[in-house]
Amino acid sequence: MSTIKTSAQLGRNIAKLRATLGLNKEAFARELGASSVAVMYWEKGRSPSADTYIKLAKLAEEKLPALTAWFWEQIGLDKSALRAIVPVIDKSIKQYLGQIGRGETVPVPPMQKVLTGKEDAGSLPPLPFPASLVPRPLTTEYALVSDPVMRPLFEVGDVLFIDTSETDLRKLEGRCVALFRPPEYGAEQRARNEQTPSGIAATEDGLFDVLHVGVFAAWLRVSPVLAYGGAKRDERLVQIGFDVLNRNGSAVSLAIAAFEGSDRELARNKSYIVLGRVLGWAKPDRRK
Repeated sequence: MSTIKTSAQLGRNIAKLRATLGLNKEAFARELGASSVAVMYWEKGRSPSADTYIKLAKLAEEKLPALTAWFWEQIGLDKSALRAIVPVIDKSIKQYLGQIGRGETVPVPPMQKVLTGKEDAGSLPPLPFPASLVPRPLTTEYALVSDPVMRPLFEVGDVLFIDTSETDLRKLEGRCVALFRPPEYGAEQRARNEQTPSGIAATEDGLFDVLHVGVFAAWLRVSPVLAYGGAKRDERLVQIGFDVLNRNGSAVSLAIAAFEGSDRELARNKSYIVLGRVLGWAKPDRRK
């Protein structure tokens, strides 16, 4: 049976660092690329990963330099080892800053809510993104495309930089939006399809992949609807959704929500979670 290492001093030091920086648990977690729940456990004394200790040491450098060495020591580096490696690390950082230009990028942490269990937030580092494209750094996160439904525009493994504060569908018309379909919805769809001949055909010979799940990006569009259950006759009805390509090359429109008038929501497809507006994306070098 594995044991969880805890330390009252660790909890006090992390809480002291957060308080000194003037951050609540959510903001502190974003700085570390972690969740607020993880911060809560750390402040109770549960030991984080080595990567997190390094991030804590970096955060402590300016206002609590005494804690910087302490955090490094927690991953097995004593003072003599620190004296040997710090100049090397410092040189590497300066070379990196010289290449990208100081102040031109901001570190963007990975998004917690779409981790599938195959990946650990502690193993995903913050990624640099042009500061000029990030209006709200505290609510900007990145996610990896895991759903190939929008190929060839977005491939599995592409990086989406997302402003998580922008999730109001009525304000995102024409924008590129990151969406997440949890795995359980694919399983539910498969079970329903297997109950009817037409469902089996939709799965096996179907157009786009009705069982698609994961993270993807799409451009939202608003289209008029002639009628909808529960709607008033004198109100304008609209449907917000996106288009995907069939396997035969034609388009299929998928709805996320229907609205009456300016803001009354009539229906919502709960299998799609709106993660936020896509600020930009990056494609990894697949030649490696």
